[in-house]
Amino acid sequence: MRDLPYDAAKNDVLAGIAASSVAQKVIYKLEKTFAGTNTCLLKGKAARDALGIAYAAAVDTVSPLLSLP
Repeated sequence: MRDLPYDAAKNDVLAGIAASSVAQKVIYKLEKTFAGTNTCLLKGKAARDALGIAYAAAVDTVSPLLSLP
């Protein structure tokens, strides 16, 4: 469950159908630079964690604003 959003974004990037986003740019650069290497796996795990934290922080910040009457 934790990896589902990142994996979906990665699949979309690899399929060439990803919408422009921070995740798309990070995944694209990782794949372009390090595809098929251990470095790609390690940097991919770090990117997954960093993007997850950024998403959680944004949701926490924006959600109260969206629920105003």
